[in-house]
Amino acid sequence: MMRRLAFTLIELLTVIAITAVLLTLIIVPVFQSFNLTRTAQAFAEAQERARTVSERIAREIGNSAGVRDLSGIETWPINGVNTSVARHTLAVTVPSVTANGTPNDGGPIVQVALPYSKIDMYLPAEGEETIDGTGNGYRNPVTGKIDPTLRAPRGAVRLPAAPGQLWVRYFIGLREPVRVVNGQLAANPYRDPYTGLLQTRGSERDNLYVIWRVEYAPRQAGAWNASLFALDANGRPMDLDNPAFFSLVPGVDTASGTDLTLTAEGTRKAQRILHWMGQSAPGESVSVRSLGNATIVTEVSRYDMIQPLYDLRSRQVKNTNGVPNVLSLLQFRPTRVDNDNATPQTAVRLGEETQNAGTLAADVYTTRFGMWSNAVVRIWPGSYSPNGANEYLVGRPTPNGFSIFAIDPDNAANDEEMREGVELFDMAAYESAPKYPFSAAVISANSRSGWTSDARLRELFVPFFTNPGRGRVIASFGISEVGDIANAASTGSNLPYVRSGIPSPPGDDPASAAPFSPYPDRDAFTINQVFNRVWNQYPELQGTVERFIDTRVVANADGVYSPLFPNFIGGATGFTTANPTNQTRASRVAIVPGSDEVFGPDQLSGPNYGNRIRYTRVNGRPGPNQYRINLTDLPEPTNDAGQVDYQVAFPGVAGVPPVPPSTYDPNSLISAVLQPRFRAGYIQLNSDPNTPLPDGPFEISYRFQFVGGRKGNQPGDRLAVDYDTRQLISVLLTIRNYPQSSAPNPQSVTLKATATVRNYVR
Repeated sequence: MMRRLAFTLIELLTVIAITAVLLTLIIVPVFQSFNLTRTAQAFAEAQERARTVSERIAREIGNSAGVRDLSGIETWPINGVNTSVARHTLAVTVPSVTANGTPNDGGPIVQVALPYSKIDMYLPAEGEETIDGTGNGYRNPVTGKIDPTLRAPRGAVRLPAAPGQLWVRYFIGLREPVRVVNGQLAANPYRDPYTGLLQTRGSERDNLYVIWRVEYAPRQAGAWNASLFALDANGRPMDLDNPAFFSLVPGVDTASGTDLTLTAEGTRKAQRILHWMGQSAPGESVSVRSLGNATIVTEVSRYDMIQPLYDLRSRQVKNTNGVPNVLSLLQFRPTRVDNDNATPQTAVRLGEETQNAGTLAADVYTTRFGMWSNAVVRIWPGSYSPNGANEYLVGRPTPNGFSIFAIDPDNAANDEEMREGVELFDMAAYESAPKYPFSAAVISANSRSGWTSDARLRELFVPFFTNPGRGRVIASFGISEVGDIANAASTGSNLPYVRSGIPSPPGDDPASAAPFSPYPDRDAFTINQVFNRVWNQYPELQGTVERFIDTRVVANADGVYSPLFPNFIGGATGFTTANPTNQTRASRVAIVPGSDEVFGPDQLSGPNYGNRIRYTRVNGRPGPNQYRINLTDLPEPTNDAGQVDYQVAFPGVAGVPPVPPSTYDPNSLISAVLQPRFRAGYIQLNSDPNTPLPDGPFEISYRFQFVGGRKGNQPGDRLAVDYDTRQLISVLLTIRNYPQSSAPNPQSVTLKATATVRNYVR
């Protein structure tokens, strides 16, 4: 009998066990090395993509003609609740979670607001300006033929660079926000099969948030692009800055836990989303020119641009009533500039010199950057001392727009707080007033604070308005911006005017009893008659008597007096301050150099005699058709003790006291005739006694300012601005790449790029 040899069961089990151990020792490191390799590859890919994308965005911002202001606040429904959000906010849709932060599969889809997640930039204008006369499109500069696919003119950039018809928007959005279910458009929800944070891990294809770049024409043929925006009855876009412009909140089918249908409005919105993506909805015919030219600048899979916040140990997502806390991994933030000392622009140009020019301040101040948002402007008067009891001014955003406030540093904890300060000037009312904006801004603020009755605040008042695009503070206003806003009949330029009167020399008018001043009755006053009265009644002044216009007391056409008015009588709005000797009060208001214009009758004999002409400004004694003007107060005459004394300048004149009355007196020679020579707004005309002015109206136009210049050893008013500038944008980018492995966590790379708009014309 032949004996057969074989392994025993114990030997077989031993070999199998040894083999399993050996395979484990060999294969597990192989798989681990595979994961490590994939992880390292994912990190390298994320790093390369982050660098490429950040450099691309920074380059486009730098080459653009400007970045759109997205700092305003708008109200939109988020999760069914009207919510105030900034215009740079995006509302992303993600699955809800349970109260303890675990996946809530089949639960509702919710919206999360992510600030600073989009940017609009203006492409420079190119090529021809208008569409081809056939209406078929723009001409392609390469082929020379009409190209119906062009969304805007193409060609060489027109210099200096100016915004063209195309905008570029970068934002985060779902890779496939819309899908087709049973022939109908439906929302395609967010799917993250990798982490298990918002959803249970699965094997379905991901649908993550990516970075979109869309080049689009917001307007078509002079109207807003209805393919991209929902328009109101007036043709204006209702959702240009809708935070959910690229997302749909789906209705959930309880059986499958997925969206199957949309409302009629949801379907229209889904069509607009497809148009942003450069696609037409099924069965829809849309002009290619009205669609967006969309591209995804990150990878289309395994890249996610949102980050749910969660506990690293328990992996529970932080949430508020089931709405997960989510961080946007792409942010466009304007650079914050603090305490930018605005540079004053030239106050006096060559050929426009004036007496006492050293006390004039500039009326335009420029910061280092333009394209402001969230600006706070501070003005410190020249007398301000941080350790004193002085007040200063702050212009800051308000719920109504922007206003100027007086701040008491001893009582204000934070001058940017809404409750701090006394409102003096409503810039929103200034910008929206149909007429007389300066008066409208003062009246609007006064209706809430009642500040005009406070002499202390009137002495502090320095109004201004801003040009955020150019980065400027403008502290001057036209006299035509002052008027009676309640008078419906008050229209037109509303400039101040007086009449010259009958052209009689003093010898032909010996009994003239004309009033010294056009205040309070302008119709009883004429320039020639008051000259004749002073000439005849005060022979001591015959060598110095002048024909003049005191614009301080000349009312506008509707009867409202300018801020140059010398005191508070008659309900007028005057702004004065005590001079260094505290003997008389000087005007706080000056006239902007070069802004003055005087129109009156032609004094030269000939066919144009008496017709309205513009007079020429001179610095010396004016002749025919000429004038000289005080832009600011001049030093008043003083005696050896340094006190104001008009008897020094006008000796032997009867009825001239040393010091003028503290309140303007229209019947006083010194107050109405002599002192005005040293006040801002005094206009001297041709004073030849033998050449009276032709009869006719004199109309005066000028700009006035409150900001003060240097006075002796006291510095002028100082101005500084805090603002966010869109001329210098910070791009914060984090790329999350899920490796093609069993590793549960993505590889992340964060980069920051700073882009300066180089083509911005200020």
